[in-house]
Amino acid sequence: MPWLAFLERIMVPEYLSYWGFARHPFSLSPDPDMLFLSAQHQEALMRLKYGVVSNKGGVLLISENAGDGKTSILRRLVEELTEEYEGNIKIAFIDHPTLTVNQMIAEIARQLGVARVRKEKIDNLNALRVKLEELHHAGTKALVIVDEGQMLVHKPDILQELRILLNFCVSDTFLLSFVFSGQKPLEGAVKKMPEFWQRLPVRFFLKNLDLRDTGDLIKYRVRAAGQLDREVFTATAIEGIHRFSQGVPRVICSIADLSLLVGHSLRSQKIDFGEVSQATNDMTRSGELFHYFNFMESKGHKRRTYQCSGCGKRVKATDESCPQCGQSLGNKTEKQIEQEQVQCPSCQHVGSPSARCAFCGFLVFQSCPRCQRRNPAESSGCFHCGYPLPGRQVIVDREFEEGLRKLGITRVPEKVTRRFPLLRGEGTVYMGSVAPRLWWGERAELELRDSKVAGSFFVTEKSLVFSNGSVNRKMTYPQIRNLSITIGEKQGEMARPRMSVVLEAEEVKIGFPVKTDRPVQLASLMSDFVTNKRFA
Repeated sequence: MPWLAFLERIMVPEYLSYWGFARHPFSLSPDPDMLFLSAQHQEALMRLKYGVVSNKGGVLLISENAGDGKTSILRRLVEELTEEYEGNIKIAFIDHPTLTVNQMIAEIARQLGVARVRKEKIDNLNALRVKLEELHHAGTKALVIVDEGQMLVHKPDILQELRILLNFCVSDTFLLSFVFSGQKPLEGAVKKMPEFWQRLPVRFFLKNLDLRDTGDLIKYRVRAAGQLDREVFTATAIEGIHRFSQGVPRVICSIADLSLLVGHSLRSQKIDFGEVSQATNDMTRSGELFHYFNFMESKGHKRRTYQCSGCGKRVKATDESCPQCGQSLGNKTEKQIEQEQVQCPSCQHVGSPSARCAFCGFLVFQSCPRCQRRNPAESSGCFHCGYPLPGRQVIVDREFEEGLRKLGITRVPEKVTRRFPLLRGEGTVYMGSVAPRLWWGERAELELRDSKVAGSFFVTEKSLVFSNGSVNRKMTYPQIRNLSITIGEKQGEMARPRMSVVLEAEEVKIGFPVKTDRPVQLASLMSDFVTNKRFA
């Protein structure tokens, strides 16, 4: 074991070492040591053990979705039963059940210790019965586990053969115990066979994790992987992971792992909403690729040549200038980049050169997906290899719209926005609080020095817009000198964030109702959006 731990430690990828992990925290392989036992997983394991130890014959384990942890529970079951029976147990574990009837019987017989399997099914059944009787007289438990049972839904002949195995008895004792595991379709298929359903008296149905269990799973795996000194994932990050994954453990681990990679590339101190948002974007569509290139670089897959943007010739990655045209390539060593300090143009904070300012969320750099070099956020093309880049405005608009979508906030319908003349020429209207035409209902509030009025409020591509017919204000982003957002009170499904907008000559306060269950994330998202829009 010390040697295995040592090998695992030295083989940990760079992005995991960055976070202080001694082993992979979110591997998708069914590792019993990394299995987080939520309350329902503990109950599932206990029921499986009860069914086997009490010799009930058959046990059925059904999950709501793929990736809910069935296989991990079965592996833990094997581990604990082997320890409790002190080796006096023989287990046949069938994890790929798409076999013929004879192949299934032969494989079970082989794993339970039959010395030689044959071509004929009847020969294998007879040999299996003899072996089970030998194990019974020797005081050895026999257990058959069939995983991925949903693959047998359309194979009633195999289901019947598995049922018949439960007929192997001596006096009043089953010669073997049987655990059948699969996804939801398996339940319906077995119910159509009452003679099989009745042979599976111990049953458990796994569901997706709730938000609390999602957080506990992430924290458990972080600690199990060797990070005991600090919290890596913020509460906001955990909430985002749960929302996207819908509580499926396998998807939770996939997002968490990719978030660690994104955070490493950005040199983040913690995994927060931004890192999770980028990770979920990557899982659903194409987008920023710099963290993938960063991972490949750390594994030694370094590009040897680049294309000079001046003359188009290929040059060595280590060249400081192009040998053909003499253009400076701006190459720096990794150590130089790590030691470099960059001042944020928005808040003047000086820090390491990550893509965003850690203090105000201002987009400082964008990375080229082809050569992974840093470029100014405004650049439409890579200075080093000429590859086209989206530029700050495209990135900011795209991330804001995607963030609103993840928070469940949709655009105001166009037929509604046409009622407001101030919105003409404003481009995309990302979100809005439209005051109802009748006298009751939620309204936005605009608070000036000596007055307060109610109306409608919109966040557009170019401005913050307030309108109530008599008082209309359009605050373009370059006019804004400072902006702060507080969460405000929450009433049911409605939150009321409050914005304090400092313009060139005055301060304006705006409160607006919005339907969201995560006002903290909305406030952070809007603050980053307006901060970046100010420098348009």
